Amino acid sequence: MPTAHPAPLLEVAHLHKRFGPVHAVRGVSFRLAAGETLAIAGGDGSGKTMVAKVIAGFYAPDGGELRYFGRTYRFASADDARAAGVGFVCQDQAFAGRSGLAKGVRAHVAPRILVLDEPEAALSPGLRDKLAALIESLKHDGAGVIFVSRHLDDIFAFADRIIVLRKGAMVGERHAAATDPDEVARLMDG
Repeated sequence: MPTAHPAPLLEVAHLHKRFGPVHAVRGVSFRLAAGETLAIAGGDGSGKTMVAKVIAGFYAPDGGELRYFGRTYRFASADDARAAGVGFVCQDQAFAGRSGLAKGVRAHVAPRILVLDEPEAALSPGLRDKLAALIESLKHDGAGVIFVSRHLDDIFAFADRIIVLRKGAMVGERHAAATDPDEVARLMDG
């Protein structure tokens, strides 16, 4: 008898987001499991930050479905997402160093899903170690972490699984242990 898989913390199905004539996100679909770090990789303009901001309630999707903890949601704001257990830490909070990153995470009071939008961009090696410890602690507690980045070294340091976006569309999904930076770079570059 096959074992049942628990419902994912987050399921994104056919997500679309437009800004006027710009189709920023085009049919992106993925799942995030409890205890997992999923990297959303891509270059500038790939749509990775836009996907993160839709998940965290900053923007409403124009199409598709977001299921959090098994229920379909349409957050009216980032505050609504935070109240439902979705935290968001952006690059600007990471620029504030350890205190900014810690405040950003504490503001979300033990989120079940934490979205980290390029937090490593301004961190020193010591703070990278603290970020790694934070991610592992959240995973151990059953949270899911979405790590948005274009930096392959950091993606492979933190992620269990990687999805790659290019021009708003998902062009690949890999388990980090089953791929390498060269393959992910090829997916990112097309």
